[in-house]
Amino acid sequence: MWLIAHQHLNVRFAQNHITLSCIIRNYQLPTNIKSAGSSRRTEHAAIPNDNVGSHSHLNMSSTEQIILATALVLVKDSSGSYQVGRALLDSCSQVNFITEEFSKKLSVSKHKHRLHVSSICSSLANVKYQTLTSIKSRHSNLELALNFGITNHIAYQPSSEINISSWKVPPNTPLADEQFFKSKRVDLLLGAESFFDILSVGQIKLYENLPVLQKTLLGWIVSGKCKGQPFASPAAKCLLSFEDTVSDQLEMMWNIEEVQPASKSWSPAHVACESLYRETVHQNAMVRLPFKDSLDCLGLTHNIALHHFCSVERRLSSNRALKQDYQEFMKQYRELGHMSRVETPKTNESHYYIPHHCVLKQSSTSSKLRVVFDASCPTTSQRSLNDILLVGPTIQSELYLLLLQFRLHRYALTADIVKMYRQILIDKPDR
Repeated sequence: MWLIAHQHLNVRFAQNHITLSCIIRNYQLPTNIKSAGSSRRTEHAAIPNDNVGSHSHLNMSSTEQIILATALVLVKDSSGSYQVGRALLDSCSQVNFITEEFSKKLSVSKHKHRLHVSSICSSLANVKYQTLTSIKSRHSNLELALNFGITNHIAYQPSSEINISSWKVPPNTPLADEQFFKSKRVDLLLGAESFFDILSVGQIKLYENLPVLQKTLLGWIVSGKCKGQPFASPAAKCLLSFEDTVSDQLEMMWNIEEVQPASKSWSPAHVACESLYRETVHQNAMVRLPFKDSLDCLGLTHNIALHHFCSVERRLSSNRALKQDYQEFMKQYRELGHMSRVETPKTNESHYYIPHHCVLKQSSTSSKLRVVFDASCPTTSQRSLNDILLVGPTIQSELYLLLLQFRLHRYALTADIVKMYRQILIDKPDR
């Protein structure tokens, strides 16, 4: 049995951002939120008029308003349970949206996804994050898994409360939103991706100057023009309100030009590993293995390692040159003192036999053969040595910062530390 020191290296990859353009319909916005196009003018390719759907309130009287279809749906959260959210149904939106407040309530994970949203008057807005979750109907078996762009605000519907005391809604029409007449915040916007999948056959026209009831798999939705209480300014209104202001754009420019190290956001495991390292490692001292679990959870490994060893032996027996290189590698390992022979193994104590095999890399200029020691091989308890070791945080600079540094100087040098991971001395109790 040979004792070998080993170490792991974490590599962080840069994430690509995908850009997508979409056209959405304009909706109302609370008076305290600025219109997306009011902060600045943005020049970009013209959008054909027949591709943009919009509602104009400019010619409407102060006692009329358009009711947009809303529905209460069940939305899956991070625990697999469902929470009720208020959705706005929009057949002219190419993207589904969810408010940041509601996504936090669901605790769903989000990922970076650049999305440029184009609306009427060539105004642009940007979505930086996207999330995936499922919605389910309260009145049928309908369930859809959808991607949602995360935005700060969607809309309030309707703009003011509507008096429906004189309306005669048929009793056999379960509404998708029982309080459609109350001005409430919208949590979700369901676009054309799912709009036509939820429609059903059935429509009821209440009376003149009253909206229409449309049957859907989410329940009966209410939509259309109606006469109601006077509401604030009848000017055209906009759905999304996250267009960056001039100051935001300037701040983004400064952030791009100024290179700063990323703030440490370590997990509890990273913190524990760092603390253990600071407490146990000193200059010219030996390193302790950062165990997070007891060694007693490791099962038997002798037969497993022996099986791997016999498999390697059979492979090497058919290739004499490969066998010689393998033996030379292990001989050098021993002569350099990177492993030592165990004369009297203490099998009654917790231990771990590490299987090993060879990897050939013909393009290598230094060593075409390397022996890999597999500390992730599970024991009879299905736990491996790597499973019970803490993984430290990534301490090297971001990859893009390293690339940028190559452009700051005329000359750049690269070097490789020979057998770097074998230069670490493991403390005797952990050998």
